[in-house]
This record gives sequence, C-alpha cells and structure tokens, in this order.
Amino acid sequence: MSREVRFHRAVAAWRRFRGLFLIAASVAAGGLLAGAATDAPKEAPKTVEAERFVLRGADGKERGSLSIMPDGTAGLALSDGQGRPRLLVGVLPDGSPALTFLGAEKDARVGLGVDAAGHASLNFADRKGQVCIVLGASAAGEPSLVLADSKERRRAALYLREDGSPRLALSDPDGKALFEAPGAAAAPKEPPSPPGAETPEAAVRAFFLGMLSKDEAAIRRVILDHAQASVLWEGDPVAGEARDRIKAETEGMQFRVLKPGDELSTPGGQTLKVGPEAGDPDRRLLMPTVQGREAPAPVFTVRKDKRWRVDAAPFIMSRSMARPIEGGRAPPGP
Repeated sequence: MSREVRFHRAVAAWRRFRGLFLIAASVAAGGLLAGAATDAPKEAPKTVEAERFVLRGADGKERGSLSIMPDGTAGLALSDGQGRPRLLVGVLPDGSPALTFLGAEKDARVGLGVDAAGHASLNFADRKGQVCIVLGASAAGEPSLVLADSKERRRAALYLREDGSPRLALSDPDGKALFEAPGAAAAPKEPPSPPGAETPEAAVRAFFLGMLSKDEAAIRRVILDHAQASVLWEGDPVAGEARDRIKAETEGMQFRVLKPGDELSTPGGQTLKVGPEAGDPDRRLLMPTVQGREAPAPVFTVRKDKRWRVDAAPFIMSRSMARPIEGGRAPPGP
C-alpha cells in the first residue's frame, strides 16, 4: 500500500472515530434500554446485561455512558463536569479500536486507532476538525509523520522504510513534489522568465506594482539598466488599505498610446508635442489612466530582445531630486 493511500486511510479512520461521538451524542438523548429493578436484590447479581449504561454525578449530570451504537460499535463516552463528552473509546464494526479526545466545544482534536489492515495512527486536528498531523506505523512496521495543510492536503512527510532508510518529501497544494530526499533530486523548477514583459502595458503595470512593494527583483526585471536604479526601491513599502487600493487601481490601469504630433498638457500648464521617436516600432509612449484620470506624465517603454521594458530614468531623476527634501528617503509607492 502506498504511503499516500495510507495517509488518506488514516484520515478516513479519523472520520469514523468522530462519527462515534455523533452516534454517542444521539444515543445519550435516550434512556437506559434495560429496566431498573424497583427493589434492590438481596444478593448482588454476578452478571448485568443491557444495551446502555449511564454514569451520573451527584448533581444528576451524565458523566459517562457505555453503549452499543446502531451500527454495532461498542463505545464508552466520558464527560466533564458540564456534561460535555471529552473522551471516547470504541471498537468499530470492522474491529478497529478507536480512542478520541475532544475539546471543550465537542470538537475532536486527537484520535488514536488501528485499522482493520493493522495500520496504527495518531491523528491531530485543528479547531475546525481538519486533520493536520498524522503519526503512523504500517503493519510492516514502517513509521511515518505526515503534516497536512488546512484543507487536509499532504504537504510534508517523513518516512522510515522497512530497511531503515529515511525519506523526506515536500509537496505543493496540488500534490506536486517540491523536494524529495534522499535518492531523488528536487523537482525541476520552471526556468525563470526572461527580463521584460510581453506587452508594454504589462511592463508598466509590473513596474508600478514593484514600486508599491519595494520589490527590487520585480523592478529590475521590467526596467532598462540604470546605475542609480536603487532609488526606486528605497524606503518603506505602502501598507494596509492604501496598498490594497493602489494595487487594485494599478491592476485595472488603462493606457492611451501616444503618437507623434499628439499634444500633452503638463501640471504647470505648458503644452508639449510628442516627438517622432514615438513612432519607432520598438518604442511605445503610454499615458496611464486610472479611474478615468490620466497620469501627470507618460511612461516610456522600449522593446529589447523581443520583451518590453520601462525607461525608468524620469522616475529615478525625480526621486533622486526628492532625496534631500525628505531626509534621504524616497516617498513610498509609485
């Protein structure tokens, strides 16, 4: 049996263990199925037979019960002072023994059991009931430790084979191997994408998003080389609601492609005319538009090695000039 199947069987067993609690809770609503004698016998009986026994405290609250469930499971449930079941012991119809510990909210947190195939497992669950840790041993004696995420997907596993050799495996959320050792190399990584972007618009968006988070690698990837580019990722990244707002605006940003002869109005009220270089097929002059408002200035993009990059020289110059005014720190955000 594969280790993956063994893990899922352990999780399935956990479900059955928790089912024991649900059945026990429903049976607890009823009374004893065996009638109690009105007069105490003169002699204590050597055998007492019933389908359910209830243990109650001096305050009348149920503290435990021993019963046979409708599915044939024999179960013992012990409760705390408030009558909440906290410990369940049972033998499932297939003969598998189960021990379950519950939290104060009746949530099954720890389960110990041995399935019909002889696989032993100790399961831990979070407050939502999702199994996150499984410590097990196969019928052949192979121990294992499996860590799962909040959706019960196996993410890390440590095994010891029957011959004593260890194995470590890491997986992504889709079950794809990220790392295995020994005897297996890490899963091949996808080659890094080349610098630049497929379109000039994508390059500008990636540039602004990189500036927003102060991500040096992201900024370098989409700009032309510049000796003073470090000024672009200096300072603290924008955080909180402002970051979320700017990120959404950047992702939804629209662009107007400027052509030779187009006129632009500067913040100072001057009118500029786009030069002939904007007609170069390997250059694109874009005017970003956010929520119907155009940016103060266009962004130059250049195609190099079939990929588009941003000419960040104007941004670098602007931030370099702002340094003395702001105490050597660049203003946050693009």
